[in-house]
Amino acid sequence: MADAKQPYRWKTDKNLHGVHFSSPLDLLQCWADDGPQVAPCNIGVYKQIWKPKMAKRFEDASWYGGAPSIEDVVEKVEDGWASGAARIDGYRNEIQDSVGELRPVAIRRVKVRGAEGDELDYDRMRRGDTDQMWTRSVRRARAKVAPVVTVMMAWGCNAFVNQEAMFWTGAVAIGVTDMLEEAGFRVALVGCDGTGLDGGRNALLTVEAKSFNEPVNAALLASTMCHVGFYRTFGFLGLLCTDTKFPTSYGRAEDFRLLVDTPEDLGYYADTSLIKVSWCRSRDEALRETSRLLEQVAVMA
Repeated sequence: MADAKQPYRWKTDKNLHGVHFSSPLDLLQCWADDGPQVAPCNIGVYKQIWKPKMAKRFEDASWYGGAPSIEDVVEKVEDGWASGAARIDGYRNEIQDSVGELRPVAIRRVKVRGAEGDELDYDRMRRGDTDQMWTRSVRRARAKVAPVVTVMMAWGCNAFVNQEAMFWTGAVAIGVTDMLEEAGFRVALVGCDGTGLDGGRNALLTVEAKSFNEPVNAALLASTMCHVGFYRTFGFLGLLCTDTKFPTSYGRAEDFRLLVDTPEDLGYYADTSLIKVSWCRSRDEALRETSRLLEQVAVMA
């Protein structure tokens, strides 16, 4: 127990205690190891509520997105949620077709043809295509654009939110992350679950679903950021790892954007640009939020 890997914890002057897991797999390991990362102040809730109830399905399976057991949730994470990934791919294709000029501008160096340049294309010269026979390498974004971006999405929900509603915020975050990566950005995707408690106390759980150096794996991201079963099992477990004492009712979902103004509020990722994805509970809300985020990217450029 004493040697278990501990998550990163921090505190701000907003009466906020935060805890950060560097991977969803770390939350699974916390469960497998019987909770060595749970904060001492929350051991009682862990033993009396989480283990006998939340981890044992005290509600019907629909409250967990159709997952009949915690083992089923773990399997989705380990194998990927194929049907969720297929929906995300469909949504991403839709927004690619609809956003038009709002697409993020590529920051990679690309070859541009013209009447002047650095390299001569002899085939075009022989064809007499003098306006397009030279190529040169240019960058497609201005220097102000940070190549490293953290996409922070509102993760989690109150008790009345179902699987369909839970899906859309993650779909937006994953779709935008994929588009930014294709445009040349290095992107981390972080799920952020804010919780408000009595007495003005706040807790924030953050889980790095994708690091800057990882490719976009839609099946894995869907199983963690879009599936309500993962949140209502392992998200609830992660909250108990903050140094904020939780009641048995677990408090109320809070918009993390009220708790995080700058990357410094997180205690990490201070050198990145921050994009915050708000809750989306329907396809229409998701489309509006996607357009807003990509407009933000355009302003950043």
